[in-house]
Amino acid sequence: MKVEPECYICLLERALRISQMLSDDKVKIIEVMKRISELLIREFTPGSVPAILGTKRERIIAETLGIEDPYNMLKEKSNRIAAKVAQKIFSEVDMEDTSYDNFRRIMFLAAAANATEWFIKGHEFSLETFETELKEAMGKVAIDDSIELYHLIKDKRNILYILDNAGEAVIDLWVIKYLRKFSGRIVVGARASPVLNDITVEEAGMLGFREVADVLVPVGEFVGVVLEQATDEFRREIRRAEIIIAKGMGAYETLTEYRLDTPTFIILKAKCKPVARSLGVNQGELVIKKLF
Repeated sequence: MKVEPECYICLLERALRISQMLSDDKVKIIEVMKRISELLIREFTPGSVPAILGTKRERIIAETLGIEDPYNMLKEKSNRIAAKVAQKIFSEVDMEDTSYDNFRRIMFLAAAANATEWFIKGHEFSLETFETELKEAMGKVAIDDSIELYHLIKDKRNILYILDNAGEAVIDLWVIKYLRKFSGRIVVGARASPVLNDITVEEAGMLGFREVADVLVPVGEFVGVVLEQATDEFRREIRRAEIIIAKGMGAYETLTEYRLDTPTFIILKAKCKPVARSLGVNQGELVIKKLF
């Protein structure tokens, strides 16, 4: 997916909001904005991919403010609150029921959990309303290719499941537990190092993904899936996978730049207008879509 004109403003605005949250040093904040403006002047073209520019923006923020993981506190809080919500939500789900209706319900929860993100224009997320987001999932799905995903997974294929945000990943942990009822092998991918509020391999391990997945691999140090910059482990697993499930807008923005031979599904909430337009849905709607 290529950038839309409003991506320019969003890239700047997100940088400003996180910088102001982290620092009172106006000199450093101005330096952040100046460096990102220079980046956009150089690289914001009709052929640019939003997630790739977003990755570079995040590196500038971390370097300029001298903070290795700018979203650390938000991620920790997200995981704590999501753990309580997940316990409550999944206590009402029969994790032994492998019918399509139950599978579909759990995939809808996975999509709704993708709401866990800050500083996107037109998308105001609150951890206090996270439970409501999940409970309202059934009424917000605009694209639903879950039936095709269900039939593929029922064949007990090797699954590669690529995580996105902290908080959301807590819900994905339950989703992976459920998918174990179907699949012979599940590989989970997470960030190699901090970027945005995405979950890292280290953080995913602390949440318990090593206990529910066969393998936990670092995807790379970027937003989404950028195969040219991916780790060797991830490239091996993406070649081995028989089904790919990728979470989030960054994955959509980057994976649509490729043509994979493996059946690939994107699960997300269309939190911004450019992504919503690209998908042909309304901003705020949920998507379970087969890309390839």
